[in-house]
Amino acid sequence: MTKKKYLILTYLSSALIVFYFSNSSEKQVILNYGVVFSWQDFIQILLKNTIASIWLLLAYVFGEIIVYLFFIVNGAILGSLLAAFPTFDYLLLVVPHGIFEIAAYIYLADATICLKRKEQTKVYFLRHLQISFLLLIFGAGIETFITPLMVKFLN
Repeated sequence: MTKKKYLILTYLSSALIVFYFSNSSEKQVILNYGVVFSWQDFIQILLKNTIASIWLLLAYVFGEIIVYLFFIVNGAILGSLLAAFPTFDYLLLVVPHGIFEIAAYIYLADATICLKRKEQTKVYFLRHLQISFLLLIFGAGIETFITPLMVKFLN
């Protein structure tokens, strides 16, 4: 298996384990009555995701364990979030922007590991860093401007 498949497997496994063993008796219902998100929200989400990317870049210094811990923790967060939702319909609120975010993180993690192992050049790494950031921009845009509209369909 390639590194990317291991990262995806790590992420999904931790999400499923936490979801399965979660004992969330209180289900959360998301209400969105007239909430309008702004460009400031977009910047905050993008900043949060960029800071998360910096943790992945630390794998260059501290090794691959940082990458796997990152995906285990993020998978656990997803699992606990899904366990708190009353139905799987709420997964629609996570998947659209989550695909872009996780793809960006996997792309960046793979590039960082390849750079550390000297399997690729710095030019390759910088190109992947740019693509990863573009994916985070798309994900933040979807999370800011599209996800709130999707909440209306769930209520």
